[in-house]
Amino acid sequence: IFDFGRNDNLVTNARYKARAIEQSAEATRNQILLQVDRAYFTALRAQALLRVAEQTITARQLVLDQVEALRQSGLKSGLDVSFASYNLAEAKLLLARAQNEVKAAYAELSTALGSQEEQTYELAEESLPTPLSQTDLVKEALRKRPEISALQFELNAARRFLDAEKTLRKPSVSAVWSVGLIPFGDSRLPKYYNAIGFNISIPIFNGRLFNAREAEATFKARSAEEALKVVENQVARDVRIAQLNVNTAYQRLGLAAQLLLRARES
Repeated sequence: IFDFGRNDNLVTNARYKARAIEQSAEATRNQILLQVDRAYFTALRAQALLRVAEQTITARQLVLDQVEALRQSGLKSGLDVSFASYNLAEAKLLLARAQNEVKAAYAELSTALGSQEEQTYELAEESLPTPLSQTDLVKEALRKRPEISALQFELNAARRFLDAEKTLRKPSVSAVWSVGLIPFGDSRLPKYYNAIGFNISIPIFNGRLFNAREAEATFKARSAEEALKVVENQVARDVRIAQLNVNTAYQRLGLAAQLLLRARES
């Protein structure tokens, strides 16, 4: 009937734990999606490097043929032919490495997609993303990341469990109502009966068990709070590093475009 809110705290504790499990499942789903995206772009990069290696071999083979023709005409020396042959061999080595990277990227993508078989893919090129906005991504991550939400629910659950443990030292009131039928028996006894009784439980001597349980719940709540702080700090660090990497990548895009222009002029 009345237990100073202990049962309500236990029910709320169970609900918070259920929501924490839901958020953990969502975090796992997001991790899988991230792995698939990362494997996809890694495979795209490997394909691009393979095309570059193939074009490099074609170009260096052409240079070798030209140098060989000039040597036969007496305009180039055998040393020039050796240099051209070395460059061609180096390009073939890069091609072999690029082919291996493509196969490794396909294996990683297959694993991310849940396939145990060796697969090859024809991947569509992705357009360049827009520049990163200057919004406060750290606050957004702390607000939306499911693993943080899961730890927050676990912290709330630990606090409600602590509140429930604190009420163990307080009395509780319960009632029992019994209704029955006597089909056979002494005629002087009534055929139907019912009775109600109240019970008040007052904890007095238990070897300080309730104090120990409250202390344990307190330490668990503190542990959950510190675990939440650790993850929040890690998320803030990861977001800032990712933001720096994105800005650096955009700078490299501009530098790569300049290098491509100079290479074409050369």
